[in-house]
Amino acid sequence: MSLHHDFRENGYKNEWLWKKKLFRELDLYVFLQCAFTTIDFTLSIEVLNAKKNVVKLKKTLLRTYPDEICYDKDFRHILIKENQIIITDFLDYPFLSINIT
Repeated sequence: MSLHHDFRENGYKNEWLWKKKLFRELDLYVFLQCAFTTIDFTLSIEVLNAKKNVVKLKKTLLRTYPDEICYDKDFRHILIKENQIIITDFLDYPFLSINIT
C-alpha cells in the first residue's frame, strides 16, 4: 500500500536511473533515466564530464505511451562510436543514437 501512496505523493510519476556508464578515455559520464507517469513513458539522457560538474548534454530520447514493460528490451547497452552515443537493444543492434557534440 505504501508503494501506491508514494506514487500518488510524487504526482503519479515514477523515476529511476536505468543505467550509468563512465567513459574515462572521453572524460564522459552517461546517465540514462526512465520516467513513468499515467500520461507517458520517457527515456532521458544526461552526459556530464567525468567529475560530474559540467553538463554536456541533457535531452529526452524517447517519449511513448505509458508501458514500461513494452520497452524493456529496446535498450540494453551504451556505446560511443565516432562522436555518437549509441543505445543498443537486447540483440545489440542500434536502437537510438545521438551526437555528443
